[in-house]
Amino acid sequence: MGREDCSGCRLSNDSLPPDLSSGFSSPSPEPETGNPPVYAIVFIATAGVLCIVSNVIFAVSMFRTCESSRDRTKATRLRGRLRILLLNLSAVDLASVALLAPFEILILAKEWGEWEFGTYCCRLFMGLDVILGSSAAYGVATIAIYSVRLSTTWPITVFSWLISASLSVPVFALADVVSLPGPSGPLLHCSLPLALSSGDLRPPVYALGEPLAPSGLLLLRLAGATLGFVLPTFVILVSNVEAVVRYFRANCSDDPEEDAVRDLKDESMKLCFVLSLSHVISTFPRFVLSVLFLFAPASASTSLRIPPLASPINLQTALLLSMLHYSAPAANVGKEEPVSPEKVNIVVKVTVFYEALCPDSRNFFIRQLLPSYEKAPHLLDVVLVPYGKAKTQLLPGEGRDEGILHFSCQHGPVECQANKVHACAIKYVKKPDILKYITCMISDNTSPEEIGRTCAMVLGIDWLPIQTCSTTLEGDILLRDYGEATHSLRPHVSFIPTVLLDGNQDRQAAILKDLFKEICLKLQSAQPPECA
Repeated sequence: MGREDCSGCRLSNDSLPPDLSSGFSSPSPEPETGNPPVYAIVFIATAGVLCIVSNVIFAVSMFRTCESSRDRTKATRLRGRLRILLLNLSAVDLASVALLAPFEILILAKEWGEWEFGTYCCRLFMGLDVILGSSAAYGVATIAIYSVRLSTTWPITVFSWLISASLSVPVFALADVVSLPGPSGPLLHCSLPLALSSGDLRPPVYALGEPLAPSGLLLLRLAGATLGFVLPTFVILVSNVEAVVRYFRANCSDDPEEDAVRDLKDESMKLCFVLSLSHVISTFPRFVLSVLFLFAPASASTSLRIPPLASPINLQTALLLSMLHYSAPAANVGKEEPVSPEKVNIVVKVTVFYEALCPDSRNFFIRQLLPSYEKAPHLLDVVLVPYGKAKTQLLPGEGRDEGILHFSCQHGPVECQANKVHACAIKYVKKPDILKYITCMISDNTSPEEIGRTCAMVLGIDWLPIQTCSTTLEGDILLRDYGEATHSLRPHVSFIPTVLLDGNQDRQAAILKDLFKEICLKLQSAQPPECA
């Protein structure tokens, strides 16, 4: 990410040779004071506070909307994994601002940005800057990978933290307070040693004006820049390109579950673009300055310095980079929300496998299904399958090549006839009347035709097409199809009624006891007001 090359890289050219100084910035008069403008400090502090508040709010909301994985469809399980990655990135942002920003602000407030907190604080600051900075870069990279692969989150997250931790070890060991030239004499700065003087690493290590050889730490900085910025940036770029290619190659599917997964990929891709832009804005300038330093001639190593905080000479560059760094995460207050409210699935598909004379089916319709539907009809997509534990046989019929469909039901022939009436009603009665009609019938199905006609009159439904269907081959075919749907269910139906929420058979006892509560658990991320 470049931050391991020292956060807030500040470049000064106060003693560069002419052939180098022109490549970085034009000469400017010595500033009258080393104090930055008050508005710059206020801006950085405000952005830092906003970043902390937004990430805390996000983390709390994610924990509140956390669902049990066994209650999730594939799409919601994948969205839960995305939340883990976002929580990881949010934690890095929060720790970066909370632990590093106070040092930045205090040093910026000091005249000429002098470090006054000692060696141990310097090592802590530099080490945390490396581990948190590279973790942020790899955090964006893991989201980029996930937007394409939808892979398991924990291995790539742990691996990214291990890389970041390994980069920070030499920084914790070697960071020190060094003496650098200032307008009125030497000033102390917290930095990694950029050059060695006679092998002496005791602070201050710089004997200004003496010829100094480049340190082996330059190679360390190059490796750190590669692992901390170039590698994750390359991963982000490749993943974004692959996500775009897959987006344009994607085909529509008739499977709602696959459509939901594809929508999640689209949302992850858009989120990744936003985070990638933030990553580039906040880190690329620092990385460029580090690269310029790495490829500068050895003779410039004493004057071309990149301390992590404000440069006493190039103060405006320091302020610009600090403001970019803290405004980027603060500007993305809503970046962590993976799904916009308009795209959140706020409908639960309730599929009920039942039979007309089953007492448990009757109780479920009267006490759970119809009350839940009447409480919030827009939250339920009800699918009824009237078959239960019946059996279908194809018997030879005189003069009929296709044979005769025969049904054996758990509660006898009357239940088979009632199931056919229900199947025909489902075909000819439109929503929302169908659920009221079936509930009316199932309350007393001992005489299917009589109760069917009575319920039709009460609800103002045309009984004739239902009656005709239930007494002809049409009703047999409908019931046969419902039987095939029941037998194809995996695991097989063992209890009637069996109720699926978004295709999931789990928590049957809880569903039969309190259907609406289970529906609200499914919709916890959407937080509909009916579930408050």
